[in-house]
Amino acid sequence: MFGNNLVFSSTPRYRGDVISQKQSEIWFISRGNLLKLLKQDDELLVLHLTQQSDFSKNLNFKIKLLTISGAEDRLTYYLTFNKGKITYKSITKLANELYLTRESLSRTITKMVKEKKITQINKTLKLVV
Repeated sequence: MFGNNLVFSSTPRYRGDVISQKQSEIWFISRGNLLKLLKQDDELLVLHLTQQSDFSKNLNFKIKLLTISGAEDRLTYYLTFNKGKITYKSITKLANELYLTRESLSRTITKMVKEKKITQINKTLKLVV
């Protein structure tokens, strides 16, 4: 879903682009029709509210992450947010999630492991408490 946070917005303009990664079908649902659907189906209402809440939570997390200036503090916050442990697919993807360069993240991980602030086993990082 995209644009769903605009349905009830006082300024319903989408400021950005949406690019589909595969063949997609777009449905335009008016405010009235969405309200009608949500009133008729409690399960759909819960799914919609969950999606909106998750979107808001993720956006707040990204904003907080971007306000943290140091790579070590950013990684620590990310690990704390994820209950002290993460498993990543690639260092590049993790660096992108943290809005850091791959090189900066690699140096930070190495430094934090040496200082015994985190442990690293294969592609799993864990905060040392």
